[in-house]
Amino acid sequence: MKPIVSIIVPVFNREKIVIETIQSVQHQTYDAWEMIVVDDGSTDNTLIQLKEAAAVDHRIKVHVRNRMPKGAPTCRNIGIEIATGEFIIFLDSDDILSPNALKNRIEKLNGNSSFNFIVNASAFFTHHPKDASFRWNKLDSRPVLDRFLLQDPVWQTTGPTWRRKYLLEGHFRFDESALSSQDWEFHLKVLLTNPNYHLDDDVPDNFIRRNKSIETISAKHASYEKALNRLNIIMHLMEHQVVQKNIHYSEKLLFTLVLESIRIFNSGNKVPDKFISFIKEKKSIQHTAVTSGVKFLTNGAKLYNLGSFFFRLYRKCMYEKLVNEKVFGSSYYRTPLKDSEMQGIKDSFNNYNRE
Repeated sequence: MKPIVSIIVPVFNREKIVIETIQSVQHQTYDAWEMIVVDDGSTDNTLIQLKEAAAVDHRIKVHVRNRMPKGAPTCRNIGIEIATGEFIIFLDSDDILSPNALKNRIEKLNGNSSFNFIVNASAFFTHHPKDASFRWNKLDSRPVLDRFLLQDPVWQTTGPTWRRKYLLEGHFRFDESALSSQDWEFHLKVLLTNPNYHLDDDVPDNFIRRNKSIETISAKHASYEKALNRLNIIMHLMEHQVVQKNIHYSEKLLFTLVLESIRIFNSGNKVPDKFISFIKEKKSIQHTAVTSGVKFLTNGAKLYNLGSFFFRLYRKCMYEKLVNEKVFGSSYYRTPLKDSEMQGIKDSFNNYNRE
């Protein structure tokens, strides 16, 4: 028998597009899957559509979030608890899989029993995956973990395919208090355990929707509430046992905390004193870029308390002198796809045969 893949989909008010996501799974050339859709309290017709789809296809299993807190992390964790498949994929309710995605992924995992998980490349699309022209991110010579510590995630939610046993035995779960960057925090926790995995940087097989006419999952990433929440998440990760024992990890994560705090000031909002105090206490981290960034932030915080005008003036004069955002390397987020990759995506949708 073929191993079953559990595809976990958190969903909230997606009546306009969730069927597209479901159909991208139904059109897979690999048919041994279960789709666990966890509704997060939709107030439109999403739940009705899901139940109608489940009535026709028994592989679709609809659940309603039955505990707090509300949010995609809770829904994904519920999905992990319910899943029965040997493998797990987390698919966002506005994203799409290419027809051969499951087939290719399972073949890779079955052929390499030592892999805890594998990762496939992702791309952005607007109306249909065939119009994709940018990939999520691009590999370079830096260790993947280093880039995640710098909040430069090399892959996103749907990229990995996990062995369910690995997630259960490692007690890996999404942080249910996280309001944004949930996949970043989850993947970073995994990477800090030094897992055995394979990253395929070939033609993307999963597609992230970026359509201005449709509110996507990350559309409100920049809100003040979510920004403060990210500071809490980063501060908590700074206390991770592996991070505390490795100065190189600590300096990168502290640099991330500093930059995230500066961005809050740049948006015209205040960074609470507890974060400034936490950053100032990390005196043992002496990396030049980090210490100069801390200096800019702490001086800026004092000026901000006098009025945002003083901070803006200070930023104009001192930001480029004290804050070097590229010292640890630039991000390749939204890298243009090669012509061969765009053609490969089109071919994957135009030419496929179901098993």
